[in-house]
Amino acid sequence: MIACGACWFCGRGQTQLCEDFRNLGAGIFGGGLGGAQAELLRVPHADVNLLALPEELEDERAVFLGDVLTTGVYAAGVAGVEPREAVAVVGAGPVGFFAAQAARARGADPVLVLDTLPDRLSLAERVGAEPVDVSRRSPQMAVARRTGDRGADVVIEAVGHPSAFETALDVVRRGGRVAVVGMYAGEQVSAPLGVWWARALDVRFAGICPVHAWWERALAALLEGRIDPTPLVSHRLPLAEALLGYELFASRRATKVLLLP
Repeated sequence: MIACGACWFCGRGQTQLCEDFRNLGAGIFGGGLGGAQAELLRVPHADVNLLALPEELEDERAVFLGDVLTTGVYAAGVAGVEPREAVAVVGAGPVGFFAAQAARARGADPVLVLDTLPDRLSLAERVGAEPVDVSRRSPQMAVARRTGDRGADVVIEAVGHPSAFETALDVVRRGGRVAVVGMYAGEQVSAPLGVWWARALDVRFAGICPVHAWWERALAALLEGRIDPTPLVSHRLPLAEALLGYELFASRRATKVLLLP
């Protein structure tokens, strides 16, 4: 994400809403800049868009600060997770994986992660979350059983699909909070506003993570060991095998692939 650092939105820390917002290599988000897989990379407004890293932080952990790790920390922050709150994360992909860790780091208990893929649920369990396979169990019943039949205090929707959004609304308690960080494009969602109103729900659409405002907090969580990205790495390949890495990722045989020089 490239922000100017000077507009009204950047001044408020909302760099994802920058009036000159661009993204490296991702044309759908503004484009106009080359991707990062090049020998040389131009970074506009480098004083705003680069973060100095301490020498002791390994590259394999630092690489996650640019996107999914910081987004997970942002999700827990936007949701306002408090100690001892029950949190349900819908989606055990990379963002959900980090959101669950960030919620635990803020003192949430229990933290449940809902998904249908056993390998992803296993990753969530490795970092202390409670996996819920919603292909085998009703998400409502599973969450209710762990929350005294109330539902989750906080739900983080980390998928970006109408069915995931509906699940989030199903498992949150009355008066609870739903933070949506899953990416939506042209999807249409039926919004039962009367039900939301009657249940006093607080639904927060977080949008794209303003990494500039959150990456120092994410960095601190890394350095203090409160968040561990390493279980997410399924493959480490030399740069010469980059094509294989893409094939593994495209065929869903990998979670995250690190290319090593």
